Amino acid sequence: MSNTPTRRLFLAAGPATAVFAALAQTKDSPPSPEPTPAPVADVSAIGGDDPFFAAIERHKRARADLNAVCGLTDEVLAEQEGRRITEADEAIYERASEVECGALRSLAATAPSTLKGLLAGLVYLTQYAPEEDSLETFIRTAAASQLLAGNGALS
Repeated sequence: MSNTPTRRLFLAAGPATAVFAALAQTKDSPPSPEPTPAPVADVSAIGGDDPFFAAIERHKRARADLNAVCGLTDEVLAEQEGRRITEADEAIYERASEVECGALRSLAATAPSTLKGLLAGLVYLTQYAPEEDSLETFIRTAAASQLLAGNGALS
């Protein structure tokens, strides 16, 4: 059997993430009368020796840095503050955006070495970037990893 991820594996990631998010809720919480969105899991609390967790932290830092400079190029905010957006502002924003995109690509290309890392990757990328290529890249990376492909888990 091929170790190439299939459409079935990719489509299974969405429901699997919903299941893992539901499991994160306490079993003692009363049922909600109206549907509520799944809670955002704090995958950093899982931890472990898996290099994937360090990649998540690098992306979180890059994302925080990008969020911190977003206001520099926000035209409405600049007008409210009585300032003009400068080329330097745009350069700072572009650099932070490039770093964040690079961290996300690196995250998606990092193979998990533990099941905890695999689950954290599915949860984090589904919640952070569900419509980007990073989730599909991660699924392909995970499927080819020693964790899954190396031990015959996909055969």
